[in-house]
Amino acid sequence: MKQSKHSRLIALALSIAVLIVAGIIAVTMYKCQLFNEGTAVYETFIFTTIAAIAGGVAAFWAGMTVAKPLLDTYLERTGYGLAKRKVYFRGSESLIQELRENLQISNLIEPKNYSRTNVSLKNADIAILCIEWQAPQDNDPKKEEKTKQWESNADKIIFDFIEEINKNTQSKDHKGLIVYTNGWFGDSTKRMINNRPFSILVNFSGRIVSDIHSLLTTLPPRNGE
Repeated sequence: MKQSKHSRLIALALSIAVLIVAGIIAVTMYKCQLFNEGTAVYETFIFTTIAAIAGGVAAFWAGMTVAKPLLDTYLERTGYGLAKRKVYFRGSESLIQELRENLQISNLIEPKNYSRTNVSLKNADIAILCIEWQAPQDNDPKKEEKTKQWESNADKIIFDFIEEINKNTQSKDHKGLIVYTNGWFGDSTKRMINNRPFSILVNFSGRIVSDIHSLLTTLPPRNGE
């Protein structure tokens, strides 16, 4: 905040300096005019330039007045989200390890905010459920049956997890949910995720960090904050 205030003071000082310098130049040029033709040129172009500069400065400060509250809120929410919010993992250990490594590489949030010892489902802001898909062989005669069974199991796992989240979330709070899988869910399962507020279904590890960043910075303040 101090740095932002300092930057605004510098910008204001520069704007005033520009207006003062433009005024001095304008007055000096006006006093130096010897011919009526020059005076006419002066009045036509120099006054127009001064008016344009003054109008631009006024428009700039008017825009800053409107944008500043929104920008301050965004920066405050972003800073809080990246520094304070916690991430909880549940599910496939291999997928969880993959996501943890991605977070460490990105250096997006501090490791303590997604460690097993510091974060529980109750105090987490985002819960990430990892469901691993072991694809059957193409020539497996029970491939279709196994796929349907997996989708049914995944549906129940997600439903039960959401119910558990609701029990561990205070009234009026919104806990983010990311369901990460290397497989594919049925339509009803996808609707269950997509219809829940602040929930994301991810099938590719390459976008998981950006999705975590999105939820960290867009979740509403928790009850009591």
